[in-house]
Amino acid sequence: MKKILFTMTVVASLIVGCQDPNEDTLFVQPTNIESEMSTTTILEKSPETYSLWIEMLKYTDYYNALKDANASATVFSPNNEAIKRFLADRGVSTIEELDLDYARKVVQNHIIDWEGGQPEVSDSSLVNDATAGEYIHTRNLFNQYITLSYGYTITDVDDDQRTDIVYSPDSIFLNNQAKLGRFVGQSGSNGNIYMMDDVIVPNAENIVERLDNLDGDNNTFRIFTDAIMSDPEILHMATTERDTTTGQGGVQVINTYSYTCFAVPDHIMNESGITDVESLKQWLVNNSDGEETNPDSALNHYLKYHFMPSQYTMDEVYNLNDSSETLIYDTKYTGQAFTVQLVDNKRTINTGIPILRSDIQASNGLITKIGGIMPVYHPTPVNVRWDFLNSADIISFVNNWGAANREGDFFSSALTNSYHQVDLSEERYDGEYGEITSFTANLTETSTSSGSYRRIAFMKERAATGQPNTPEHGAYMNNYLILNLGFAGWIEFNTPTIIAGKYKVVLHYIKDPLLATLYTSGTLTQFNIDDEDYQTLAYLYRGQSMTMPFFASIEETLWNSVEFDGSSQHKFRITMRDINAKNLSSYHQRLDYVEFIPIE
Repeated sequence: MKKILFTMTVVASLIVGCQDPNEDTLFVQPTNIESEMSTTTILEKSPETYSLWIEMLKYTDYYNALKDANASATVFSPNNEAIKRFLADRGVSTIEELDLDYARKVVQNHIIDWEGGQPEVSDSSLVNDATAGEYIHTRNLFNQYITLSYGYTITDVDDDQRTDIVYSPDSIFLNNQAKLGRFVGQSGSNGNIYMMDDVIVPNAENIVERLDNLDGDNNTFRIFTDAIMSDPEILHMATTERDTTTGQGGVQVINTYSYTCFAVPDHIMNESGITDVESLKQWLVNNSDGEETNPDSALNHYLKYHFMPSQYTMDEVYNLNDSSETLIYDTKYTGQAFTVQLVDNKRTINTGIPILRSDIQASNGLITKIGGIMPVYHPTPVNVRWDFLNSADIISFVNNWGAANREGDFFSSALTNSYHQVDLSEERYDGEYGEITSFTANLTETSTSSGSYRRIAFMKERAATGQPNTPEHGAYMNNYLILNLGFAGWIEFNTPTIIAGKYKVVLHYIKDPLLATLYTSGTLTQFNIDDEDYQTLAYLYRGQSMTMPFFASIEETLWNSVEFDGSSQHKFRITMRDINAKNLSSYHQRLDYVEFIPIE
């Protein structure tokens, strides 16, 4: 679940509002100097190029909004030929035949708001981002990022048909689909205009709509889609993009939902004799080894098992250290997980189900087409690397902070030469960017300023000197957890699903030069699993200054053996037991991840 906070400024309200705020207002244009004209006035000077785009702006109530001097933006403006092709692709002949809500999404997809009166997009930034295969780090009004590249690749085919061929490599393309028609932007009094040779088609279909509209050989998902639509709980999850709740201090927070869906095409279902939803239910009951007896419940569990609780590309899912590694991931079916691994150098799920087509985009997530029915699976114990910060709510919070600070999707963005903290505690030192539900905490008095170290923080690593893609401390996923809890302060997380079995539990944390100097004997920290089931005391940072390099990731074995009877998530609590957590003005801890290593 993603949480996105919108602070409605005057500028944003002028641009984003569905109703034209300046309807019937008289605008006087006393100048013929282009830099002093509004965006819409410049467009109107070239009706042979932009008359249809002007018509679309008027139809969607964005015309006068872009004419207002207080509403500054970069506008990627499709030319008339681009609009004509787009209308033909939609099966209509006029702009007024477009669904109004969809037309607004199209317009929003072409406009990037400015903040502070400075252009976010420039000629040089377009070149730099396209050369790097990057994206514009400010979301458009459709609340999505625009990617840039020289040329485009064909991605709407199965993975085994994809190639590295780049088409039109001398031209800049937006979102791998729309060609930038004229590179040099026109600058007006309230924005920049770039001409487009194609319309940037918005990613406006939710998971169910996207599945319903996929077609072609072996690309129909009628049975899987009907199954989702037959279950109200799953249908709500798969079609909901956002809602609004009230956050701390009465701030209105827009919650955006995003998943990864593993969808089974009809031809795979048919191979097992499944022709409709009822036969799918019966197949699930018959193949559950007696665990499922109610067909409706079996279908509900099956569908939840096909949704990851956050959006991940398959490159992110298959982030293997080596070709023999197996990784485990949670699903929306609580306590049930799936594994990924390479078999004959091909990506598979649960040891045998192949990935057929990766990363089909939907407005509320990504869809991956798979080559098996993928029933609920009970794997044997595998090594689990649990990053404290790798949860849907924290990822969303950090990315919302990135959007507000022009850092893009900050959780996964490239390393820079600077560290960045984002406060996740209820103190919200860096601002309110959503609701955090993956941990609870009790903060006590501390002498450490939040300005130096947040009470609970996401810390983005910086790049090692001369190695732009390598984190300075070698932190897993390029981040680590900052804790400034105070003496006896604690934080408690839910772990990912751990498969039943015996494990060695190892903490990986980041060397802190200050603590290494002050605490040659270590700083006392308590760890608990499931309240009192397992408890241990550890002296972190012990002897570092003599045995470790200045920058290091350090291991501390917390338990040599723990045993879990069933596959489920567990409570993991960290408590500060060093009085210096209260008294020392620079006290904090830097924790990276926990590793659960199966004991054969």
